[in-house]
Amino acid sequence: MRLRHKLLLSFLLFGVLPLLAMGTRSYVRSTRALEGLIGQETSQIAAKVARELEDRLDLQESDEALLGGNEATTRFLRARAAGRSAEARTAEQEVRAYSAEVWSAISENYDFVLLRDASGAIVLTLGEPGGGESPSGPLRRSKRVLRDPENGSIVGELEVLPRLSEMTRTPALERRFGDQGWTAIVNRVDGEVIRAIPDRPVAALDLPVRRMASPRGSLTLRTPDSRFVTSWISLDRPGWLVVAAGSVDEFAGPFVRQRLVDLALLAGVVALVALAFTLLVHRATRPLDALTKAADRIGAGDLSPALPEPGADEVGRLTRAFSTMTTRIREMIAQIEAGRQTAVLGRFAAELSHEIRNPLTSIKINLQGLERDAREGRIPEESRDSVRLALREIRRLDEAVRTALRAGRPPAPPRPFDVSAILKEALALLRPQAAAQGVNIEDHSAAHSTEITGDAEAVRGAFVNVVLNAIEAMPSGGTVRVTALNGSGPMVEIRIADEGPGIPASVRDKVFTPFYTTKEGGTGLGLSLALQTVRAHGGSLTLANARRGTEVLITLPLRTPTATA
Repeated sequence: MRLRHKLLLSFLLFGVLPLLAMGTRSYVRSTRALEGLIGQETSQIAAKVARELEDRLDLQESDEALLGGNEATTRFLRARAAGRSAEARTAEQEVRAYSAEVWSAISENYDFVLLRDASGAIVLTLGEPGGGESPSGPLRRSKRVLRDPENGSIVGELEVLPRLSEMTRTPALERRFGDQGWTAIVNRVDGEVIRAIPDRPVAALDLPVRRMASPRGSLTLRTPDSRFVTSWISLDRPGWLVVAAGSVDEFAGPFVRQRLVDLALLAGVVALVALAFTLLVHRATRPLDALTKAADRIGAGDLSPALPEPGADEVGRLTRAFSTMTTRIREMIAQIEAGRQTAVLGRFAAELSHEIRNPLTSIKINLQGLERDAREGRIPEESRDSVRLALREIRRLDEAVRTALRAGRPPAPPRPFDVSAILKEALALLRPQAAAQGVNIEDHSAAHSTEITGDAEAVRGAFVNVVLNAIEAMPSGGTVRVTALNGSGPMVEIRIADEGPGIPASVRDKVFTPFYTTKEGGTGLGLSLALQTVRAHGGSLTLANARRGTEVLITLPLRTPTATA
C-alpha cells in the first residue's frame, strides 16, 4: 500500500469513523433514554388503572358477601337443605326483602344475581339473566359457594354477572401519555380488547399477548405509522391485561430533526477536511513518489534518473540534494574507475555530509516540532507513531552519513587529548536521544589520568557508536552505565554497560564484523569502525561477561612523557 493511501486510510479510521461512531452512539443513547421515560410514564398509568380495577373487584366481593353471606340467607338455605319447609318459607320472605334492598343499591353494577340452593335449584333471581350485556363475553360470571358456618356443609351457590361497562369505568383509564398514546383493557386469553381509550389506535394494533406473560413489563411495538413503548400489568382476576402505550415518534421528532441537522453539518465538515487532507497528502507525497522511483532507478544502475522540480520546502531541498548527490556519485565512480578510490571516498563523504545532512537536520527539527505538538494534543494522537517512525528513519540516515564520513576520512595527525573529556562530549551528544527513548545515562568515571595521543574526533565517534548501540538495545527504556578508571599499567579502561537483552553467545564473535547487524535497518558498521579506531590507537575493544545486558570494555594506552605530540 502506498504512503498516501496509508495516510488517507489512517484519517478515515482514526478521524472520520470515531466521529460517526460517537454520533451514532449519542443518537442511540438519547433514543433509549426517551423510550425509558415513556416506559416509566406508561407503567404509572397502567398501575393506576390496575389499582382501580382491583378496587372494583374488591367491591364485587363485598357485594357478594352482602348477598350470600348474611345470616338470613344462610338460615334460609340451611332450612331448605334440611327439608324444613315451614322454616324455609318464613326465612324466604326475610331474604327477599333484604336482597331487594341490597339490589336497589348495587343493581347498576350487575346484570343479574342468581341464588341456588344445595340441589342447584334457583331460589332467588335479581336482575334479568337473559338481558345482560355479555353473558359469554370477556367478563365471566362469578360463582360463590355458600357454606353453613356451623358445620361447613355446602348449602347453596351465588352466581353474579358484573356489568362490563360499569366494571371498566375507571377515571385512570381516561388518561394517556401524549396525543398518540392510548390505554386499554385486554382479555389475556384471546387478546380481545375489552375497552380502550381511544378506540382507533388500538384496533390497528396486534398486541403480542403471549409475550406479556409476566405480571408486569414493557416492550416496544411497531405499527405501520409509529413506534410505541407499551407497558402492561396482568390481573389474575378476571384474567385481564391493563395496557398503556406512548408513541416514541411523537416525542422523538424534534430530537431526530436536530440529529439530522447535526449529522449533515458533521458530514459536510468531514467531507471538506477529507478533501483538503487528500489534496495536501497528494501534493506532499508526489515529489516523494518521484524520488522513490529515482532511487529505484539508481539502484538498478541508472545514475541519471528523472527528478521532480525542487520546491522551496524541505522536500525540495532534499530533491536538490538528491540531484547533487547523484551528480557527485557519477563523478566519484569516474574517479574510482581511474584508480583513485580513497580520494573519491573522502570526497563522497564530504559532499554527502554537505548536501544531505543540512536538509535532514531541517526535516528532523520540523518532525520534532510535530512530535511535541502530538504530545501536547495539538494534532491527533494517532499521528504520533507516524512522526516517531519518520524521526527514526531520519536518525538512520544521519547515522549512515556519519558512518560514511568516518569510513572515508583520512586519519588526522596524532595529538594529545583528554579521553575523559571526549567521553563526556559523546555522552552529552547522545543524552537527548536517550531521554526521548526513556534511557538514563549514568557517568561514574573516576580516572585521575586520562590523557592519550591520537585522533580525538575518531575516538569520540567510537564512543558514540558503542553508547548508541547500548541505547538502541533498550527500546522500552533503561539505564546505560559508563565508567572510566585507570587500569593496571599505563592504561585507561572505559566500561559501557546496558540493561538490554544481551548478545547471544552464538553471535558474539560476529558483532565486530563489518556489515553484520541484528537490528532492522542497521548498517553493521558502528562497532566495526569503533574496533578499528580503538586498535589504531593501540587499545582493545571486547565484550565483557555481564550478568545482565551487554558490557563493552575499551582499553586505551595513556600518553607517556616521551610520547610525540
